[in-house]
Amino acid sequence: MKNEVTFIIVDDHPISRGGISALIQQDSRFRIVDEFDTAEEALEFLDKNRVDFAIVDITLKGMDGIQLIKEIRSQKLQVNILVLSMHDEYIYAKRVIQAGAQGYIMKKALSEKILEGIYAVLKGEVYLSPAVTLDPHDRQPGFLSGEYSFINDLSDRELEIFQLMGQGLTPKQISSQVGIGVGTVHTYCTRIKEKFSLKTNAELREKAVLWDREKNKI
Repeated sequence: MKNEVTFIIVDDHPISRGGISALIQQDSRFRIVDEFDTAEEALEFLDKNRVDFAIVDITLKGMDGIQLIKEIRSQKLQVNILVLSMHDEYIYAKRVIQAGAQGYIMKKALSEKILEGIYAVLKGEVYLSPAVTLDPHDRQPGFLSGEYSFINDLSDRELEIFQLMGQGLTPKQISSQVGIGVGTVHTYCTRIKEKFSLKTNAELREKAVLWDREKNKI
C-alpha cells in the first residue's frame, strides 16, 4: 500500500458521511479529499481529479449508486469502489459487483469490518460478508433463487422503486426521494407490472409490501 490513499464519500446523509469519514481517517495514511451527496457531483469531480478510493451508497437522489459505479467503469476511471449501504447484502451484493464495485458492506457492520474491507480492496480482492457466497467472475443476472427469484428480473432502478413501494411510499414520494419525475415512476411501475404479469397498481403494491416483509427473512 502506498503512503497516502485518497478517498471520496458519496452518500446523501451528512451524518453518515461524517461517521464514515471519521472511521476511515483512523488510519493516518487515509485522507478524505471530498464528500458528495449526489452521483452527478461525484462524477464531475472524478472527471477532473484522481482519487484512489470511492465509498458509495446505493440510494442517492437522481442517479443511484449502482448507476454511478457503471458510469465510473464505462469512463474507465481508475478508482477502487466499496459500497457501504443499509440495503440487505443478499439482494444487492451481486448487483454491485456486476456493476464494477470491489466490495459490499452493510452500514450496520462493525467498524473494523469496514476498514477490513478497504484493506482487502486495496490489495486487489473482492470483499463481501462471509455470509454471502459470490463468485466475482459470475456474470449471470440475479442472486436470489427459489420463491424470491422474481427479483432477479428487475433492473437496479426497478428494484429500488419496488422496494420503496413496499415501504408504503406513493409515486409522488418516490419521485421526491429518488429524484426523478412522477411520470417516470409510473413508467417504471408499468414495466414492473409487465414483468410480474400483474394487471393493477393495487396488485403491484400488495406484492411490494409482501416483499418488504419477507426480504428480512432471507
